Amino acid sequence: MVADAHVTELERALEHDAAFAQRFDEDPVAAARERGLLEIASEFERYLADRDALAAEYTELSDVETHGFRDSAKARLLTAFVSSAAVAVWLAPIVEAGARKTG
Repeated sequence: MVADAHVTELERALEHDAAFAQRFDEDPVAAARERGLLEIASEFERYLADRDALAAEYTELSDVETHGFRDSAKARLLTAFVSSAAVAVWLAPIVEAGARKTG
């Protein structure tokens, strides 16, 4: 589990450091590692190792958001990760397939 303080550090870097935000958009794992956020980089690598599990977690997060738990460190970290352009493209087919199943 990634510490809340590390997620906050990631969010601040994304908000205030344009070069970091661009690097994160291109490769969130490398950007986190380069920033010294090793726990976050490891968590991102875990997400990338199993795209189906990541999609399931993200779908579950969507349900959790409706119940008011969206501010948890895990939810914030996952949201930042899937918001990067590289991951959004990589994850899109799985999310779309899931949406077709439920829609």
